[in-house]
Amino acid sequence: MKKLLIVPFALLFSSAALAEEPPKTDWVAKCKTCHGPELAGKAKAPAIAGEAVAKLKASLTTKIPKPMTAISKAMTPADIDAVSDAISKLPKPPAPPPAPATP
Repeated sequence: MKKLLIVPFALLFSSAALAEEPPKTDWVAKCKTCHGPELAGKAKAPAIAGEAVAKLKASLTTKIPKPMTAISKAMTPADIDAVSDAISKLPKPPAPPPAPATP
């Protein structure tokens, strides 16, 4: 009787461990290369921290900026969902100060 109970528990724990396997690539770290350490934007890359999930997914699937095509092609749909969700939960960066008025 004891052997019958051990097998289901072993299967439960092994499948739970597989479900929690971390992604093989830290995609958010790759985003930071162009979008800055806080994803607040830099140079030609806009701020993406705190953006809507739908907008982030679109930039990785249908409205892909040219510099991001190689990265987006390497991502699985699960990667895209995970990185979009993670970035959307980050705080939005403060708005830049308004440009000084010219006389």
